Amino acid sequence: MAKTDIVTLRPEAVDVEYDKKADVLYISFNSHTIANDSELTNKDVLIRYKNRKIIGLTVLHFSERQKQKDNRTNSTTLFRETKTERKANIQNLKP
Repeated sequence: MAKTDIVTLRPEAVDVEYDKKADVLYISFNSHTIANDSELTNKDVLIRYKNRKIIGLTVLHFSERQKQKDNRTNSTTLFRETKTERKANIQNLKP
């Protein structure tokens, strides 16, 4: 597990850039902060830290991940309800 404290994000502070030549997706939660530590996960994602707080992610081989996702079954189909199931679920929500 990552070595960090919980971080609260402001959506307007998130910066996302893709480098096509390097096939790397950069996600920065504060583009003005320079990391003083990092951790490479077994999924080829670099987690960047500043004083134990996550300040960004670097996703390596990004286009390959997208191709893998496109080749798999769409995950939303795994959670589709039938009309009968939907009615039953709605009934269970009513007081």
